[in-house]
Amino acid sequence: MFLKIKASEVVDPGLESEEVINSENPRELGLLVSPQRVILEPGEEKRVRLVALADTDKDRFFKVNVTPVVGELETTETIGVKLLVAYAAWVFQRPDNAEPELTVSRDDGKIKIRNIGTTHAEVLPGKQCSASGEECDDLTKVRVLVGHEKEIELPFPDNTAPLEMKAVFSGKSQLVKVE
Repeated sequence: MFLKIKASEVVDPGLESEEVINSENPRELGLLVSPQRVILEPGEEKRVRLVALADTDKDRFFKVNVTPVVGELETTETIGVKLLVAYAAWVFQRPDNAEPELTVSRDDGKIKIRNIGTTHAEVLPGKQCSASGEECDDLTKVRVLVGHEKEIELPFPDNTAPLEMKAVFSGKSQLVKVE
């Protein structure tokens, strides 16, 4: 099997402002992928090396696509089928001393979480209960990129009791308190 391996930078992944930047020049892209072409025998495995070519002061996201390359379908039959499976791996580069800095506010039955730090954080689903405490619902899990804000709808907007959620990043975690 012949595989082609290509990286692209993704700016603001998952947001309306998402932009994909392609470049054949690794220095322009900021990420070296080696090798860019691989030949695999059945059952064989090979490693792909990824090297960040520059330091960064905020998160950078890359998508590495691994795509099979095939020639024309060779058959004497009138109908032929090619089944190809490609893979995409997300890779991100964090700055030195990466740390999210989350600010949280509650307004109109929503929690607003803004990240003014240097790396993204995933805010795990917390739980909110009704004022009586008889019903409880999980809150939505969100990933908050640097310089962006996410909103979480509260299942019980009338209950103004404090909430706690956990933010995780780089194998660390921090408690997020919502007053």
